[in-house]
Amino acid sequence: RFVPLWSAGLAWNINKEKFYHASWVPYLKARLTYGFNGNVDNSISAYTILSYQGNDYYTNATNAVIHTPPNPFLKWERVKIINAGIDFGTKNEIFTGTIDAYIKDGLDLIGDALIDPTAGNTSNAYTYSYRCNTASTSGKGIDIELHTKNINKIFQWNTTLLFSYNSFK
Repeated sequence: RFVPLWSAGLAWNINKEKFYHASWVPYLKARLTYGFNGNVDNSISAYTILSYQGNDYYTNATNAVIHTPPNPFLKWERVKIINAGIDFGTKNEIFTGTIDAYIKDGLDLIGDALIDPTAGNTSNAYTYSYRCNTASTSGKGIDIELHTKNINKIFQWNTTLLFSYNSFK
């Protein structure tokens, strides 16, 4: 099935604006992106999948076992992402970094769902389940990356600090 997966982004070089006069931060950029990524699980199908087991000893009728029940509503997994960020740098790039905040929502995620055992599909004797679009997630977080040039002579010493926080439901 056709699934429109896309993303779009904007960036604004604030430091190039006429109103911007902060000489101690000569580089300042704001970013915003929004879009959808996708994933398809090729191990499952919207159609019934069965395998033939041979013929019955007494009736010579062909036997088959259903491995996947039909699921005409099967969809791609999608991930919606909204990201906002700021890039900055001080004079001579002594101190640079990025700050990003994001919201990431998983939609139509594929997982195991219980199926009514009276439906006739007992492919697993202990659990009556099949794989389908059954879950969603919601997450948000922030990433901070800071770089410093501590010594920038013949001997160079740079530092990178990373901080990341996220929460998912």
